[in-house]
Formats: sequence, structure tokens, C-alpha cells
Amino acid sequence: SLEENEMGAARMLLYRLYREQGNDKKALEQLAYAFQDEGLSIKEKLQPMARLLQQGKADTEGEELERLAKTLVAAHPDESNAYAVYGDMLLAKNQPKEAKSQYIQALELNGDNFSLWQNVLDLSLQLEAYDDVIEYAEEALELFPNQAALYYFQGTAFLVKKEYRNAVSALEQGKKRATANFELQNIFESQLGDAYNGLKEYEKADAAYESALAYDPDNHYVLNNYSYYLSLRKEKLEQAKKMSGKLVKAHPKNPTYLDTHAWVLYTLGEYKEAKKYLEKALQYDEEPSGTIIEHYGDVLFKLGETDKALVQWQKAKGLNDTSELIDKKIADRKLYE
Repeated sequence: SLEENEMGAARMLLYRLYREQGNDKKALEQLAYAFQDEGLSIKEKLQPMARLLQQGKADTEGEELERLAKTLVAAHPDESNAYAVYGDMLLAKNQPKEAKSQYIQALELNGDNFSLWQNVLDLSLQLEAYDDVIEYAEEALELFPNQAALYYFQGTAFLVKKEYRNAVSALEQGKKRATANFELQNIFESQLGDAYNGLKEYEKADAAYESALAYDPDNHYVLNNYSYYLSLRKEKLEQAKKMSGKLVKAHPKNPTYLDTHAWVLYTLGEYKEAKKYLEKALQYDEEPSGTIIEHYGDVLFKLGETDKALVQWQKAKGLNDTSELIDKKIADRKLYE
């Protein structure tokens, strides 16, 4: 009888034969047998697996692929790549949480694979597991201290958690290491603007935003955040109006941008114009946020429509993202800022 690994090789041959004939079902059956053969090297098994994923077979042959991936891991429990491929397969099946846990297992067997760290960080960010992002970035930085991307992940997580001092520290370090990559530097500057703004270090915030806009004058993220923060600070309002105006021109149906522009106009005392943009924001917002509805109430109040303003404030109260003053406004039928 054939030796073990020769059996595996024969199965691989049959797999290729069936594949060329277009008989996917039979091909996958042979592949499953071949994968059980521990004598067959993992390298030989990874190629067909990668091909299947590239062909987008995870949609049509999802269950078979998962079975193959499990067989691969069972046959090669000490191989980092087996878990990595299982992770890729789960990701292709749109199961980010399960994919992440496979990538973590792959990392435990081989921490030198930078793209695996990136996958774990990417998925943690997607899954809003910000503590994980901070922790894994810290571990990865011990191995790859010069990778700017790691500081980006960490800085972003700190920023979301409103840990602005830590965010600044991570983002500044990342910026230093991204000197050759202007696009990445621009991303760091955009976020440093937010982080310094959070620390109320406004000069540094503005400098970071200006630097990002010098590189990319159409950076929507910066145009929005910079103009909104200026309106809250009641500073450089004409510049804020120009930036938010540019934004709504480019994105006439984006409720967040419409709200920002309206708020800049409101701060300038242009209440009628502000009302117009807030009504558009409400029209295009599928799930209107408390902020937009509260802003609408504030504008109506300024236009002397107190009863209508009250209706909007009451509507906003049940939603998230309202100001701390919402209850006071409703109780006293008055605008507080």
C-alpha cells in the first residue's frame, strides 16, 4: 500500500485534476482527505487554501472551507500559519470576532509576523475593543518599535477613550516615525488636532489641523472637526464658515457635515441660514441624533419660535448626544448656552 505522505500527494493530484475539470465538489472532497495527512507539508496545503479564498469561495463554499481550515489546524496544531489561514477564512465569511481569536492563536506561535499584529489590531478597532487595541499595540511595539502604524492604532484607541494625554504621546511618536510617508503623517496630524483640542491646547490643535489641510485641503475629517471645534470656541468663525461651507458643497446629503455648517452659521448669528441646513440634516439623517435635534430647537428659539423649540428639545431629550443643559432648557422654556 502507499505510504501515508504518498496518499496525501495522490489526493492533491486528484484535487488538481477535479479542479481542472471544474468539478469543485469532488475537488474539495479530495482536498479534505489530503489535509488530514500530517505527512504532507503545511506549505503544500496553504496554496490551495489561499487560492480558494482569493476566488471568493467563502461565500459559496463557506462550510466546506471552514471544515478544511479546522482539519488544517488539527493536523498542524503547532503551525502559526494554520491558524492564520483559518482566521483569513473566517474573515472572508464576515466573522471578525472569530477571525480575531484565530489570529491571536497564530501570534502566540509566531510573534514575528507583523501582518498578523495588524490584523488583530484592525479587527479590535472594528469590534470597538479599545482596551485590546491598546494592549496588543503595546506588545507589538516591543517587537516592532519603529512601525508607525502601531502608534496610529494605539493613539486612535486612546482618543476614543478620551485619554487625550496618552493619545498625544502615541500619535506624536507615530508622526516622528512616519516622516517618509506624507499620507500617514497627514492622518497623524488630523488626529493630533482632536487630541490637543481635548486637552484644550488650542494652539497646538490648530497647528496640527492646518498642517493636515496644507497636505490635503479636502480632508473631510479635518474640515468637519476643525470648523466644529472653532464654532464651540467661538474663534476664527469666518474661517470655520469657509471650511464647513466647502464640506457641505462636496457632501450635500451628509447630516453630520450639514449640522456642523449649521452650527457655525448659528454661532455667527445667521439663524435663518442655520435653520435651512439643520432641516436638510434632519431630512437626510435616517436616525436623527440628539445633537442635531437639540441644535434645531436652539435655532428655532433664536428665531422666536419658543413653542416649536420646546417640541424639538423634548424630542432630543430621549436620544443620545444631547448637551447637559437640555433639561434646564425644557424646564425654563429658555435657551442656555
